[in-house]
Amino acid sequence: MQNYYKRWLMAMCIAVLGVPALFAQTSLVITPQSAGDPVSINIDEIRTLTFTTDGVVVNKADGSTYSAAFADLSTLTFYDAQTAIHPIFTDNVAQGTIALSRSGQDLTLSGLGTTAPVRAVVYDALGRQVTSIAVADGQSFSVAALPKGVYLLKLNQTTFKFTR
Repeated sequence: MQNYYKRWLMAMCIAVLGVPALFAQTSLVITPQSAGDPVSINIDEIRTLTFTTDGVVVNKADGSTYSAAFADLSTLTFYDAQTAIHPIFTDNVAQGTIALSRSGQDLTLSGLGTTAPVRAVVYDALGRQVTSIAVADGQSFSVAALPKGVYLLKLNQTTFKFTR
């Protein structure tokens, strides 16, 4: 099962690094399992990104190298401030800001600014619509029926990324 995730991660990285004009990714963020701070590497600084059987190696344009073992990684993500795709967060929400939070296999939208249900659409990693949900502010909905993977939840002009 672990090899499946490594292959999937490798395919996603190749896709993102291979077509930067489409995705406009700006940085690679590597978060360690321990309490250490995440490492952020600007995409323009990456000469090569290599996945070994034990971990990941980033060779930078300045000649320096960053490496990490898979066992020490919590997440390895590409972050793009320009796409406005937000990861799930559970912090307190400022007024007027839409937030998506998780509790087990349930997601909750808050800060919608209306008591009437709104339409949220869920897309898989290939961009296919997998479901459409009418959800009210503060209402939870289950994603347990979705296959494991990465998904985007689009609500009006706000998009969130989540995993199942």
